[in-house]
Amino acid sequence: MSEPHEEWSAQEPAPDFADKVMGQIDAEARVPLARAQGSYGRLVAGLAAGVALAAGVALAVTWHGGGAPSRGEAVAAARTQVAMGGRAVAVLERGAHVAWNGDEVEQTAGDVFYRVEPGGAFRVHTGAGDVAVLGTCFRVRLVGSEGSDAGMNGRDLKAGVIGAAVAAAAIVSVYEGKVAVSHAHESVTLTAGETGRTDSSGVHRASGAGGATGAGAEGAGVAANEDPLVAANANLADSVREYKNRLEAIEAQKTAAEKQLADAQKKLETAMNDGHAPIAKNEYDLSQDDWKDLAKNGRVVARMACPTPDQWNVSPKALDALGLPPSDAQPIHDALQQSAGRIWATVRPLCIQALGGDAAVADKLGAGTCQQLVHEVAKQSEDTGEETREVAEIRAGILPMPSNPKALGMYGTMLYEMSGESKAIEQQLTQSLGPAAAHDFVYGDQGNWCNSSFGAGPRPQLPQ
Repeated sequence: MSEPHEEWSAQEPAPDFADKVMGQIDAEARVPLARAQGSYGRLVAGLAAGVALAAGVALAVTWHGGGAPSRGEAVAAARTQVAMGGRAVAVLERGAHVAWNGDEVEQTAGDVFYRVEPGGAFRVHTGAGDVAVLGTCFRVRLVGSEGSDAGMNGRDLKAGVIGAAVAAAAIVSVYEGKVAVSHAHESVTLTAGETGRTDSSGVHRASGAGGATGAGAEGAGVAANEDPLVAANANLADSVREYKNRLEAIEAQKTAAEKQLADAQKKLETAMNDGHAPIAKNEYDLSQDDWKDLAKNGRVVARMACPTPDQWNVSPKALDALGLPPSDAQPIHDALQQSAGRIWATVRPLCIQALGGDAAVADKLGAGTCQQLVHEVAKQSEDTGEETREVAEIRAGILPMPSNPKALGMYGTMLYEMSGESKAIEQQLTQSLGPAAAHDFVYGDQGNWCNSSFGAGPRPQLPQ
C-alpha cells in the first residue's frame, strides 16, 4: 500500500482548528436523543468534523478524475469521515478498517456508519456476511467471537496493521431506506428502525426495541438497544401508530356525532311542524338555484291546480294529515279555484288566436286541450324550444322579463304563467293558513295537482 502523502497531500489546518471542532462535537453530543430521528444529515456533518483530528489515520486513496476517490483504504485511529466515490460517505469509529473499489466495500474491522445516495447497487462485504443497499443510511459493527468489538489495539493502529482481528459477527442497524443482509445462501431485508445480526449461524432480525428471534437474537437485541438512532426510530414508529389509532377513533366519534346531529335535526323539524314529520322537498318546490340548474338543460316545470271543480275540494283526512282544521277547507278550495281561473285567463285568448278567432270552440275545448293546441300551432311559426329556454332563464334570474310579455311568443307566454302558479297559490294561502301550512299543502302529497314538465335541451353552442 502506498504512503498517504504520495497519493494525497492534505492542507495544514489552522492552529486552533482542532479546539473549534472538538467544541462543535461536544455541542452535538448534548442534543437529546429524541431529536436524533430525521437528523442524519446533521449527524454526518458532526462526525465529519473529526476528520481534522484523525492525525493517526492510515489512509491510502486513488482518484480517477475529479471528485471523491474511487478506490482506497482507511484505518481509523479516531473518528474519521471518508468519501467513497461519488455516492457514499463513511464515518469510521476508532479501530475501523475499510477498503473500497467503486461501490464495493470490504470492512474487516470496527464500527462504520454509511450514507449512500440512490443509484446502483452498493455492497459492504464483511467476514460475517454482506450488506447490499440502493440508497440509505445504515451502520455495520463487527464484533469478535466473544462479543467484543473486532478491531485493532493501539499497537496495531500505530503500526498500521490491517485485519488484526477477524469478525465473528456483524451487527447491521438501518436508519433510512432498507438493506439486504446476507450470509451464505440466507438473506434478510431490514427497513428503517430495524437491526439484524449475521454470523456463522445465519442472519437474524431484531426490532428496534431488541425483540429478536432465533439464534444470535440476544446479541442483535443488545445492539439495537445500544444504538440511539434505531431506538429513536422505534419510538417514533410507536408514536405514529398511536396517533393513527387516535385519528381513527376521532373519525368514528365524528361519524357517530354526525348521525346524532341528523337525528336531532329531524326531531326538531318534526316538533316545529306541530308533531308531524317534515315533508320532503318536492321537485316543483324550486329556488332560484334550482331554476338555474333547470335552465342549463332548457327545462321548465309547472305545478297547477287542476281545472276540474271537484278537484278543488280537500277531504277532512287530507286536512288532518296536514294538521289543519276542517275550517281551512274553504280557503284552500277558493285558492285552487282562483288559480285555475288565472291559468284559463291566460290560455283562452291564446287558444282563440290559434283557432283563428273562434271563442266558442276554445270554450268547448277547455284548458287542457287548449294548452296542447297552442303548442302545436306555435311550433309552425315560432321557435318554441328557444322560448322554453328563455322562460327557464327568466325564472332563474339569468334574463330579465321583457317589458312587453308578448315578446315571449304564444308558447313562451303560456309557459311563463303556468310555471309561476304554484308560488302564486302559496302566497294566497299564506294569508289564511300561515306560511308553513301553505307551503306544506302546495308541495305536499295532499290535494289534486296537475304537474307538467317542458324540455328543449341545452342551448346550442355557437361555432367557434
